[in-house]
Amino acid sequence: MIYQPYIPVPDLATMPSCVLYLRQTGTPSGGTTFRDWGPNHMSFTGSAGAVNSTAQYKFSPGAIHIPGTADYLLSSSYGSYGAYTAPMTVSAWIYISSVGSGYYPICCSMHSGSAPSNGDWLFLILSNQLRLYRWTGSSSNIYFGLSSGLTINSGAWNHISARWISSSSVVFECNGTTSSVTPTSNTATFSPTTIQGTIIGNVPAVNLGLQGYIDEVAAFSQSIPNSMFYPPPRRMIVG
Repeated sequence: MIYQPYIPVPDLATMPSCVLYLRQTGTPSGGTTFRDWGPNHMSFTGSAGAVNSTAQYKFSPGAIHIPGTADYLLSSSYGSYGAYTAPMTVSAWIYISSVGSGYYPICCSMHSGSAPSNGDWLFLILSNQLRLYRWTGSSSNIYFGLSSGLTINSGAWNHISARWISSSSVVFECNGTTSSVTPTSNTATFSPTTIQGTIIGNVPAVNLGLQGYIDEVAAFSQSIPNSMFYPPPRRMIVG
């Protein structure tokens, strides 16, 4: 028997509530195509300088490298998304060499055109705090939740997640520690029911400031317990 610290958990990608499960398995280093292992089976393409890299990764063989603040991944189109109403969960592993006070977008929905618009959601880091935004198409985005007491570590892999449980509850998590908050705005909602794609990394036209690595990005149309992600489960394989 050979034990590995982590083997991809098939339950996550095959769960009925899974709408996105992006993890590198076999994409060559430097490649710009990425596969969604969730039920939507989208393909993602790296734009600008976003590529697969083996320089840093949480799970072998590689991770998404976002080297510049204008770099991102954009998915192919698909229909019903199922993650615009509570409950929903967004999860990712991130590596940032030096976490500052800037905007670091992680994952964003997109229902119209080639960039997010009114009603889409954006999961990001700002001033070393996790935030879940409702996109308004301007700088005056409504944030549904702002984490408290969570620290994203520089130069290390961090697991982060946001669970929008209801109009009165958002739970953020970083490396197993949670922060429960009441949404700043509990009257607005994520309005679309269909989308044209998903963005991983910086937002086109707006850009913002993420530079680093992202691994195992997932989204679900239900509240997923943190224990499903962190610490990474052990799996036994025979070999």
